[in-house]
Amino acid sequence: LQGSLSSLSSPVIIRESNASEVLQQQVTLGYDHVNIELQEGIDYDVRHQKGAAHEYIYVIDPHLFVKEGIYTLRISSIDAAGNRSDSFQPLQKARVSFGIDHSAPMIRRRPQTRELCYAVQDNQNLQKVSFYVNGRPVQPQKEEDTYILQISAGQTTHVRITALDAAGNE
Repeated sequence: LQGSLSSLSSPVIIRESNASEVLQQQVTLGYDHVNIELQEGIDYDVRHQKGAAHEYIYVIDPHLFVKEGIYTLRISSIDAAGNRSDSFQPLQKARVSFGIDHSAPMIRRRPQTRELCYAVQDNQNLQKVSFYVNGRPVQPQKEEDTYILQISAGQTTHVRITALDAAGNE
């Protein structure tokens, strides 16, 4: 799982399937360059279902993901056969990371003389920026996070800019 969300109201659910019974597991939450070992029964619950394999369903409390930022979840376990499993192992391809983003992208006009320059930025992942001059869509010149519009001197020009980030904030 990877992506950006504006909020998280439902629990995060992660499934682990194992041929043998898991004897030891650890869930680690990464946020703001700090890793915290989560506590079973407080921060998350685990449900065990036995069928052809042992399936473990980790239900992680959404209240852990309130602040804006990038989160990672790491599930590590050791089964009865002594095998170690870690969602961060490259071969697992099971890394869970996502961003929580409440902030709309920022649009600022930069002072110039014959051009209109706007800086458009987002704290995580800017998806789309649209410019309209006098109601018509235009494609400005772009240099890094700055968009440059050429305008005619001596007339009134109406400029509308919209910006959308990956979490849906506009």
